[in-house]
Amino acid sequence: MFIFRRIKKLKAMNKLKKFIIQIAGGKNFNEAAEKAGYGSLEEPRRRLLELADSINESIIGLNIDSEKTQKALSDLSCRKPAFLEIYCDGASKGNPGPASAAAVAYLPSGMRVASRVKKLGSATNNVAEYQALILGLSLAKDIGVKKVYFKLDSQLVVRQLSGEYRIKNDKLKILAQKVKELELLFEKCEYQHICRSRNKEADKLAGDIIAGKED
Repeated sequence: MFIFRRIKKLKAMNKLKKFIIQIAGGKNFNEAAEKAGYGSLEEPRRRLLELADSINESIIGLNIDSEKTQKALSDLSCRKPAFLEIYCDGASKGNPGPASAAAVAYLPSGMRVASRVKKLGSATNNVAEYQALILGLSLAKDIGVKKVYFKLDSQLVVRQLSGEYRIKNDKLKILAQKVKELELLFEKCEYQHICRSRNKEADKLAGDIIAGKED
């Protein structure tokens, strides 16, 4: 009987592990529960509570000094990620027309940790793309990370910043200069061009704010 109970417990833990991995990958709770094979959120909720109780009992059993424990937990919560990946996108309805910018930050694990959006008034699409990057740089600064990798679906912005393309537009020159100033706040700052299909979240946020969907 002990072996069967052990196998059952291992299966339950593996299932919970799948659930946690789905959450870390950006899935919402319902999607994560479905992917892990749960019929509802009640079972993973109960399993997580049992796991938390088990961890709490282990800490008490070790008789760790409470003040030191609290400091260790505080230090852990204050640790910054090794780097962030930030997806940026600008939108302009009319080019020029009502414009917006959005940036979405992800941990190395792929977990989404923060996002930021901004209305820009009337602007061209290229201006909006630069503003989105500036928004992403500001977001990275506020989080406190030192290495950041930006993903943009604007080939123009990426190639202008790399020096491959000349910047002829005066407004874009000013924005590019602002980007270069913000770059100095980081140890490493890289830009990569990606296809639009890989930038769906930032694209949706930028589009929603133009449409007035500011949830």
